[in-house]
Amino acid sequence: MKTTNRKLLLLTLIFSMASFLPADPLILSLEEAWNIMEINNSDLNKLYLQWGAALRKSGSREYLRPSISAEAGISRSSGLISLLTNEDTVTNFDEKKNWTVSGALKLSWSLAPGVSLEAKSRAIDEELLRLQIEEKTRSLKYSLTVLYYQILAGEEQIALQEENLRLTTSRVEQAEEKYNQGLLSELDLLSARLSAARDVPKLQKAKADQEKRYLTFKSYLEMDRSTEVALTGRTIDSIELPDLETALMDVRSHIDLKLLVLQIEKAKISLEKSGKTSFVPTLTPSLNWNNNISTDFYDAGEFEPDLFKDTISLGLTLKIPLDSYLPGSSERLAMQSLEEAIEIAEINREKSARSLEDKVRTLYLDMELSRSNVELQKLSISLLEQTVAKNEQLYENGRLSLADLEDSRMDLKAAVLTLEDEKRNLTNLTIEAAYLLNLN
Repeated sequence: MKTTNRKLLLLTLIFSMASFLPADPLILSLEEAWNIMEINNSDLNKLYLQWGAALRKSGSREYLRPSISAEAGISRSSGLISLLTNEDTVTNFDEKKNWTVSGALKLSWSLAPGVSLEAKSRAIDEELLRLQIEEKTRSLKYSLTVLYYQILAGEEQIALQEENLRLTTSRVEQAEEKYNQGLLSELDLLSARLSAARDVPKLQKAKADQEKRYLTFKSYLEMDRSTEVALTGRTIDSIELPDLETALMDVRSHIDLKLLVLQIEKAKISLEKSGKTSFVPTLTPSLNWNNNISTDFYDAGEFEPDLFKDTISLGLTLKIPLDSYLPGSSERLAMQSLEEAIEIAEINREKSARSLEDKVRTLYLDMELSRSNVELQKLSISLLEQTVAKNEQLYENGRLSLADLEDSRMDLKAAVLTLEDEKRNLTNLTIEAAYLLNLN
């Protein structure tokens, strides 16, 4: 029994200590991060709800059904003058009971000329929301992908800065040892210390920038800001893109242009509906059945069949709008506004198409320039590495000061950082081009 208690106590202590240990970071791939973002994103969820409502509305077809209503009523009537002039007013009021129960069933069906266009309008609304969901999904994926690879590149940047600081710190230690042995001047020692000191704020800035990226990443996923996150994967080397001519043709089917086309179609349907409802007569057939029963609720035996009366009526109403035919009527002004809105939308569609083509051309030019800069920077690094190697030999032979050697090393480090920056720029441009061309 004591052994069991000791085991329970030991387990309790282990779990208690475990609760104070730092939690393991949440390790996410890009796909896993997107799955979380897709579930948690409030804007995307709102669009899905709106799309569901549009689907239900599109399938209801309630505008094709007739209007049906039922009515029921009860009333009591008596003569006012005879009631007031009677001596036994209260008694006479109670004895003369005249109750009427009435009911009605009404059915009407409006055969408006614009009803046939309602299904088309609702189908466009449904398709618009579907495309908005697709565009929102692509936009969120693009933003997440860019940030994801920026974080991965940021980790590489931190590792590079840490390595630079480690090397400069090691050189300071070597310089101090030589200075203590009288083999190095105080100026060279100060130069080594200055080089190491310059690397400290660079590392601090790289870590601060990375922390900001992680905060933005958690905001994208709508996660608790205190959650520790680590990302898996590596930076993108390249994405296969079509040639410029193919890209210019592909961008013509961009979702933004599809949305504009649908909006123009909906505006044209609205214009057609407005024309039909404003100038074409509306025919409304109707069926009404009315009935009433006069009886004494205090004496059911007084009911007589002759007291039941009912009527049924069939009607056909033709409504002709006349205001629309008058010059300057509100209906005519509304239609003119719709026509102008359609013309403006057509102009905007062509303008958007040209803008997308120009953006594709600009991106391809920027990517070509960035690739050239990457290759140029690689060549520059190769030359600087040779320069540093020669300067180290000159320094060992006493023909070069440590300050000059550190200057060449700083030039090499700056070139390496510039290369990493240019690679990130090329990655961002490539991802943007893939997003614009609707590529994965």
